[in-house]
Amino acid sequence: MQPKLKMNRPSNYISHLLSNLRSFEKAALAYVAFTGLLALVMKHHTDHGVRIFLYHLLMIAGILTIPNLLTGKSGLVRVFKDWYIFILFPILFKELTFLSRALFGYYLEPILIASDRQLLTLFGHFSGPFWQSWLVTELMALAYASYYFIVPGVGIYIYRKWPFEEYEFYLFKFCATMFIFYMLFILIPVRGPHHSA
Repeated sequence: MQPKLKMNRPSNYISHLLSNLRSFEKAALAYVAFTGLLALVMKHHTDHGVRIFLYHLLMIAGILTIPNLLTGKSGLVRVFKDWYIFILFPILFKELTFLSRALFGYYLEPILIASDRQLLTLFGHFSGPFWQSWLVTELMALAYASYYFIVPGVGIYIYRKWPFEEYEFYLFKFCATMFIFYMLFILIPVRGPHHSA
């Protein structure tokens, strides 16, 4: 039998909360804490810095609380505990523009478009009726939208058919990948070619 942890010091309580986090929750906690502090430090560059910081405090509280409070084995509680992390991604994606604008007051589209033109004129270009077809546009949009079905679909398959450790590893890889891309979106301020005329 393990000795009961004394919670009389805040450090004991925090270490207890952190010890119950799974790998993907630790990755989420690190990203949310870092970007929350970034928003607070850069608050004079954006109107949303303090609000983002406060939202991040709520997210941190949720990440620390959910694994520690939801210990029941009932179906819905377990499913929520294992899938709640996906709720964070749309929220975190929405704030990327504000964080990027806080760090950089400009966008890189003119530079990137000019470099694309320089590079692509070396090899000619693909223009013609095929690339301007509505069918090609719709197929490309469908291919892009399939991302929203493939990622959770793979997760559902692994969750149902494989050992839980594999699902946890899948979530960690997914979270780490998303957070790396989110950091790149912040550090490389680009909106897309349709924003620059």
